[in-house]
Amino acid sequence: MKHKNHSFALGVLLLGIYSPLQAAPKTPSQPTLNSLAALRKSSVQQLIDTVEMEAKKPRRSLNDDMRLNAAISLLGDYRAVEAVSFLVKNVDLEANTINLSLVAFANLPSVNSLIKIGNPSVDAILNYARQDSEISEHKLRLFAYVIRSIDGTDVGLYRLQLASKSATGTQKINLLNLIDVYNRNESGIEVWKATVEGDNKPVDQ
Repeated sequence: MKHKNHSFALGVLLLGIYSPLQAAPKTPSQPTLNSLAALRKSSVQQLIDTVEMEAKKPRRSLNDDMRLNAAISLLGDYRAVEAVSFLVKNVDLEANTINLSLVAFANLPSVNSLIKIGNPSVDAILNYARQDSEISEHKLRLFAYVIRSIDGTDVGLYRLQLASKSATGTQKINLLNLIDVYNRNESGIEVWKATVEGDNKPVDQ
């Protein structure tokens, strides 16, 4: 009797899984999609506001850092193109987390978020490089890693070379320095270890 009960239960379970009579999932209505889009927009803006507020604090506790880290990471999960300019400008913003020793760039959440966002991040990096003040070696190494992670070595180099052709003055210097760093083909672990250990040599050395 016990065996028969088990067989009956298994049959019911399989019928529930494989039955062709199961209703197909419904396509969300347009009002539902509109609501989801509005919710995403609101969520992204709240995350951006949180990041900007926490980043301005002169001193942050570990809880502040973890909140900042989580907010920046979520911007990447949301593929928040709206936040790309901020993330590029603050690519070297440190926000410590308890997972620091386990995940590369765990303390630099903007790096991984830019990679998740993808191509808009590369465009924003190239625009950022077209500025009239020189970019630090530290940022150049992070930018090079982000571009390579998104575009791959050959495409990334081509885009950098193309951007440098039309640049002049300090803007051209920034792009040529970025190309020089890019051509080192540093792995993510190498760049991250240099960040953690403070091994960032000036561009002119």
